[in-house]
Amino acid sequence: MPLSKITQTLLLALLCGLPGFSQITLNTQSLPIATQGTAYSTTLAANGGTPPYTFSVLSGVVPSGVSVSTAGVISGTPATAGNFRFILQVRDSSVAQTTADFPLLLEVNSLNGLKITTASLANGQVGLGYSTALSAIGGTPPYIWDTFPGAGLLPNGLSIATNASNGSILGTPNVAGNYNFVVRVTDGNGLGSSALANFSIRIHSSVLSINTTTLPNGSLGVFYNQPVSITGGVLPYSISISTGALPQGLGFSSSGVVSGTPTALGTANFTVRVTDALNSVAQQSIALTIGAAQFAINQVPLPTAQVGIAYSANVTAAGGTSPYVLTILSGILPQGITFSNGSFTGTATIRPRRAEAGVAGSTPGNRQASR
Repeated sequence: MPLSKITQTLLLALLCGLPGFSQITLNTQSLPIATQGTAYSTTLAANGGTPPYTFSVLSGVVPSGVSVSTAGVISGTPATAGNFRFILQVRDSSVAQTTADFPLLLEVNSLNGLKITTASLANGQVGLGYSTALSAIGGTPPYIWDTFPGAGLLPNGLSIATNASNGSILGTPNVAGNYNFVVRVTDGNGLGSSALANFSIRIHSSVLSINTTTLPNGSLGVFYNQPVSITGGVLPYSISISTGALPQGLGFSSSGVVSGTPTALGTANFTVRVTDALNSVAQQSIALTIGAAQFAINQVPLPTAQVGIAYSANVTAAGGTSPYVLTILSGILPQGITFSNGSFTGTATIRPRRAEAGVAGSTPGNRQASR
């Protein structure tokens, strides 16, 4: 960020905290209705901040023939009827040049009553057929529909019916995004009477969906790591658990990965919710079961013992539920070597050809394993 912008930001933050500072406000949220072909004038006033103020159109469309002066006067003779929505920006004279933005609507009535009555348009989705109606009243039907040149574009793949009493926008959109444009209707009296209206259509990407319906079972005390599969929509995603809860010991990352070490047995039911960059939402109910881990004795070869030399070796168990109890199940240990719950210790006193012993383990629940 440029130093001047940082200075303005810091100064604005300081001013906002000083006694007597007030935000910029506008004296009106609605404008008087204008009439096509008739001179129009209205003056806006602002309060707060540091006067004098500078007014400008930040975005949107004002009627052809009408302008907004820096002093806040909206004036002119509108050439076209319709509903014109725009964002008015007011800038004060403080060092920080504080600004405030205000959405406004200027309605211009036609001389013959021609007016687009459609208030809003449905959103669409990439790859799916789209069709929505446009309606008008007044004037002399049949109407001619088109988009007003230089005031935005229809979504890629869509077109507007040009000759119909009731128009339509149809086609198959192929690019996701937000589209703002102006629709024009012209009546059939041969005099070129027309009316305009601002519209927007949001085209969503391919269907946002959560493909994972079940997750692999986990084991108590064993680290778990599984992603939830999400496709479609527009990146980036926002992913969360909307209802229910994960098994104890597990967490859910912002990237949609379930991970952690389960600390309790049972089945958890929860709902994953994902929102994409266009605010499309998908949800999926998922179940995850945590069971007891497979109980086993680790298969590690024991080191060779030598007569007259102190010996020590250990065997361990995994899975099941600790603590474990390990015992000799079968076979004979070398003389001088003893076994106690997983530990071989002592000093061999004779050299047998081969000593073999089977070790068995058990858990508090009487689950057993041997080697």
